[in-house]
Amino acid sequence: ASCRIRYGPNTEWLANLDSDEYLVPVGKWTSISEWLKQSVDKEKSTHILSFFQTRAKPNVALMEPYHDDHACKSPSMSSPTTRPMCLQKNSSISYLETYNCEPTQLPKPNDWAWRAKKQIYRPWYVLNHFVHYSVATTRINDHPEDTSPRFKESSPYERRVDELHEAFMLHAKSTLPEHTAGWYDKCRSSANNCPVGIPRPLHGAHTDSISKLGGLQHNCYRHEGVINAILPRLEAALVKRAGDINSRM
Repeated sequence: ASCRIRYGPNTEWLANLDSDEYLVPVGKWTSISEWLKQSVDKEKSTHILSFFQTRAKPNVALMEPYHDDHACKSPSMSSPTTRPMCLQKNSSISYLETYNCEPTQLPKPNDWAWRAKKQIYRPWYVLNHFVHYSVATTRINDHPEDTSPRFKESSPYERRVDELHEAFMLHAKSTLPEHTAGWYDKCRSSANNCPVGIPRPLHGAHTDSISKLGGLQHNCYRHEGVINAILPRLEAALVKRAGDINSRM
C-alpha cells in the first residue's frame, strides 16, 4: 500500500517483486516496458497482469561443495572421489544463471502455479495490493455487488500473462546448503524429491531421460532466452556496476 501511495501517481504500471524474482520477456519482446507500452496498453479493460510461478532449482553443474554445516560433514569426505554431502551456490555465478532450471515447462500449470503469483497492475485501478493479490480495486469500490472468482479479478480486468509469447517469471529462491544434504541419494531415489536441478538438454526429446551425472534423472528445464539474451545483459550491467564502484574508491 505504501509503494502504491508514494509512486502510483507517477507511473502507468506498478509491481511489487522480490529481489529473487525475474521477469523475462519472450517472443518478439526484448523488454517488459516495451511489451507494456506497445501491446498491453491497447487493452483498455485489462488492469492486472498475473505471472504464475514455480520455485526454480539450482543447477547442480553450477554449484560447489559445502562442508561447514554439521549435516554436511561426510565421514569419508577426505576422499577426493567422494561426492560432497551438501552443495552451495558458486559465488562467481549469478543467481539468475544458477537457478535457470524450472521443474515445469512453459506455460506453468494452471492448477497450482497461480497460488504464489505476482502482478503488474495499474495503480489507479488497484487500491490495495498485498503480496500476491489485488485486495481492493475501483471495481469493487464502485460495484460492491459484483462477484469475482476466488483470489482474482474477473476477466478482462485481470488476465494471466502469456508465458510463450509475452513474458514469464523465474523465481530464483535460494536453496540453502543444509537443504541439499544427501542430495545425490535423494536425486537417485526420486527426481521429484531431488533438492537440486539436473537440467535436461536444451534441445531434443523432453522425456524422462537420464543425465550423465551418475545416472540421475533430469528434473528441470533451462530457458534459452535467459541464456542467450538476458544473462549477457545482466553480466554486462554487473561489470559496469563493479567498475562504477571501483572508480569511487
